[in-house]
Amino acid sequence: MVAAVIFICSFTIIGLMEWQLTERLQARIGDRLSGLAQDMADRLDQGLFDAYWQIQTISRLDPLIANHPDQTSKRREWLADLQKNFPRYAWIGFARADGTVEVATGGLLEGVSVAERPWFKEALTGPFVGDLHEALLLERYLGNTGSEPLRFVDVAAPIYDPAGQVIGVVGAHLYWAWAQDIRSSLLRPDQTFPETDILVLDKAGRTVLGPVLGRDFSTLGAVQKVLSGATGVAPETIDGMEKLVSFAPTRGFRDYPGLGWRILATTPTAVAYAPIREVQAGLALLGLLSGAVGAALSYVIARRLTLPLKHLAEDAESSGRTLDTVFLSRSGGSREVVRLSQALRALIRRIGTYEQNLASVSAEASALAEDNSTLRELALTDPMTGLLNRRGFFESVDHLLAPTLKPDEDISVLVLDIDRFKTINDTHGHAVGDTVIKGVARLCSQQGRDSDLVARFGGEEFVVLLPGCPGPAAVARGDRCAA
Repeated sequence: MVAAVIFICSFTIIGLMEWQLTERLQARIGDRLSGLAQDMADRLDQGLFDAYWQIQTISRLDPLIANHPDQTSKRREWLADLQKNFPRYAWIGFARADGTVEVATGGLLEGVSVAERPWFKEALTGPFVGDLHEALLLERYLGNTGSEPLRFVDVAAPIYDPAGQVIGVVGAHLYWAWAQDIRSSLLRPDQTFPETDILVLDKAGRTVLGPVLGRDFSTLGAVQKVLSGATGVAPETIDGMEKLVSFAPTRGFRDYPGLGWRILATTPTAVAYAPIREVQAGLALLGLLSGAVGAALSYVIARRLTLPLKHLAEDAESSGRTLDTVFLSRSGGSREVVRLSQALRALIRRIGTYEQNLASVSAEASALAEDNSTLRELALTDPMTGLLNRRGFFESVDHLLAPTLKPDEDISVLVLDIDRFKTINDTHGHAVGDTVIKGVARLCSQQGRDSDLVARFGGEEFVVLLPGCPGPAAVARGDRCAA
């Protein structure tokens, strides 16, 4: 039994410890993943805001060199410096209002019309940031050594003359490798859990950055939440593997509105909870060992302690059935057992006498209790009506009703007396008067509730306490009694 208790206690503690460790570890992993997803979202927003701001700055400065004798060279110099300082720009160019590229980094696409490109059309009406797309015009110029097509994010802004007319557009294509570099920097092995990954989804829930491009995750519960703008952490099953998934949306930065991308940070639960599994195995082994050792020790100790008691019990059972002098064998063992044996010798001899005395005292106590109950009832009850008297009424209020009343609960008191009662006694006699008092008492009791207190205060005067009863209801009650 001791072993069973130890096993139950051990594994209960182990279960509680595992639950607490799991909760703490999940919260810790969730915080790490949430921070990872939010960091990725913030860096993407910050990076696109920088490009958004830089391109607008160039568009505002361009009119200042409108009268420069070598405006084309000046523009080319600006663009080259910007691309040199920010290698994430694959291409930057100035296009006239008709869409013809006038100046571009590396001379790429100069003289080519971009009038049908979305970034040019949108930028004619204001600053523009376009979603990720494959390179159409530039891929054959820039070259592509990778297995996947080049992908760009477009940033463009209009150029206005002093009169406020659009005279052209400055546009730029950002290498998507810039976002891949951010992802790689956040997934450093020394900063994340093993097998942690970051996915960037577009507005529709398809992967634009991750192991498999274009994969649709829109049916995933976490994605449905993040598509609605929520953030958080949730367990999900992806490709048959249980994972913790943190999700966060990109929200833009300052006046850059954002592209509505969604970020997922994932890590397998098996990897995340591996430390707990190791601790759990050790705790289970410790519980088994504790149960085995505890059982062995408890058996040895219990046998040593209970063997003298067993002998003593056998002697007492065999020789303690009579009121005659009883002889118990002297028990060995601990000092307490020896003293117990001596005490039993004297106790058994006196049990018979004590039982007789106890029976007599019990009978007297029962009679006394019955008498006390009767006296108390007489002291608190009106003998004629059976209602509470004045004393019984106040004791009932003090001991029964007051502790149960709420501070804001209504309570009403009716005080009734019998009109012209003296005339009844004088005309018809006291016997009739007593009958009237009993009838009124019965009427007050029948009209009441179980929680009401009805008492006769003396003569023809009655008092009714109505807990939970407001004044108008109490008046109606009194009217019914009077009727």
